[in-house]
Amino acid sequence: MPERKSTGSAQTVNDLREMNAKLAATARFLIDRYGEKKLEYLYSQFKRGVPLEDAFEATFGEKMSVIEKAWAASLRSPPKG
Repeated sequence: MPERKSTGSAQTVNDLREMNAKLAATARFLIDRYGEKKLEYLYSQFKRGVPLEDAFEATFGEKMSVIEKAWAASLRSPPKG
């Protein structure tokens, strides 16, 4: 079994910052594409325990894989504005 390296608190903080930035970018994409109300509805689906892919399809009317592809394409596009 490979040796596990312990991560220091600085690494943990950096990981949390990176995760937060990715989450914010994902939320921004969903709001820009579908609107804030849809994101709120998605959150309510999660609170009810609806599985991830089912929640995305019920909320946005598209399969999660389609949304993921659009999100990935948006990351490659230059910023608008």
